[in-house]
Amino acid sequence: MLKKVLQPSDDIDIHDLLVKRCRFQLDRWCDLGSRLGLRKGTLDVIRWNNSTASECLLDCLSKWLHRADDVDERGGATWDSLSDARRSLGFFDAATDLDREKRPFLAIFENQCRSMNLSEDFSDIVAELQEKQVISKDLASSMQESMDGYARSNALISALEEAIKEDRKALQIFASILYTIPQFKYEEDRILKNYNNEVVKELLSDEKHDSASSGAITPTNLVEIPVGKSITKQTELIRKSYARMVCKVQAATAKQSPDVGILKTLVKVRRTDLASKLTRCGTYDSILNLIEEECCSLVDIEMLEFVVEEIDIVEAVESIERYKEYLNKSCVFISDSLNLKETFASAKTDSLQFEAATYVFDWRPKGQTFKDIYNVLIKVSGKEVVVKYV
Repeated sequence: MLKKVLQPSDDIDIHDLLVKRCRFQLDRWCDLGSRLGLRKGTLDVIRWNNSTASECLLDCLSKWLHRADDVDERGGATWDSLSDARRSLGFFDAATDLDREKRPFLAIFENQCRSMNLSEDFSDIVAELQEKQVISKDLASSMQESMDGYARSNALISALEEAIKEDRKALQIFASILYTIPQFKYEEDRILKNYNNEVVKELLSDEKHDSASSGAITPTNLVEIPVGKSITKQTELIRKSYARMVCKVQAATAKQSPDVGILKTLVKVRRTDLASKLTRCGTYDSILNLIEEECCSLVDIEMLEFVVEEIDIVEAVESIERYKEYLNKSCVFISDSLNLKETFASAKTDSLQFEAATYVFDWRPKGQTFKDIYNVLIKVSGKEVVVKYV
């Protein structure tokens, strides 16, 4: 996706993205053009032919997209080369914004994994990544033999970044490895939650294809399960139960009126990325709303549960437990209705290689309905979910 060569018709969209979303300084258009591979003569012509910096930037991008001068030698007209050019100019924050727009899976990794110290579990992690073909045997050996401590950890982080650039599924594989290491269990939960959210966004935006997949690498073994419209009723019932639970948690919290500062601290320690949004929350209910919006889904209420347990709101904890019990029963019902146990068993494949299940829809759920169905399917299957429309 990221290595794909962009087209000349993309010039206006890229211009607007840089200026409006990524805070690009228009007066640096010439420096950007130079980093992208345009020569001085071309840049002089652009300056001569245009009256404003915005027009110069648009013309510069057009020349870049037409692969003028030395553009191919600088990586071609790709999102990668544009982001690298931004970083070479010192616009690290803006380049990160561009990554979030066009490389969301890499942004998830950098936001949540960049500061990890993997040295203690280095050998086990590298062995798993090599087995899953995320990193090569030669790279694994060189890191094992020539480095130690933090140097090895940093080298592994850099290798993972490159792997995720090539294929987003490397992030999912890394998260599954973290799951086996107790001190990284929370990081694994967050990574997979954000990973699945980005996959859902891609599936929802892809209306031009007959099928949409949640993984860029085709898994070695796939099982296809038809999904009828009846699943909508089941997920709607779960959604209603979820809404009731959230309301009861807020009502129970209102009775206790917990200290806002303590609530903020609990959330901020667990989710440092929410620090700026927490500053805009002045009441306990606004903090609970933030938790529900940013951290929860039908199948993941761990953060909400953590907070109410820490501030000892017994009634809220009981409401959450009742919801979890209802959710588990509903998922068992959905699994049985989809005949998953028998279908997976009939595949007769090694569970370590059986990475994904394809759910076949002859109808198209939209918006929140699709997100709910997708999340529930992940929970009931315990595998990567691939959605296919027929």
